[in-house]
Amino acid sequence: KDASFCIHCGLCVRYCAEVKKKYAVGFVDRGIKKEISFIPEISARECWDCKECFELCPTSYLQAAYVLTEALAFPSPSSEAVPDK
Repeated sequence: KDASFCIHCGLCVRYCAEVKKKYAVGFVDRGIKKEISFIPEISARECWDCKECFELCPTSYLQAAYVLTEALAFPSPSSEAVPDK
């Protein structure tokens, strides 16, 4: 599996919406700009103990997208700038 790209198969989106009823991942934009994205407000609550969609992803892109979403939405205290005194 190559995690560098998404083939837009939609398995993760459909599984999350139709099976899990969580709607935490979806398509953003259209055409050549279309990509898979986690909705931070929902994925923060619903995804951390689920991640069942990861197994469905034929390219493992979904795991990379989740880690990126998690890092952007919830930066660790060590990554935040420390103010000068």
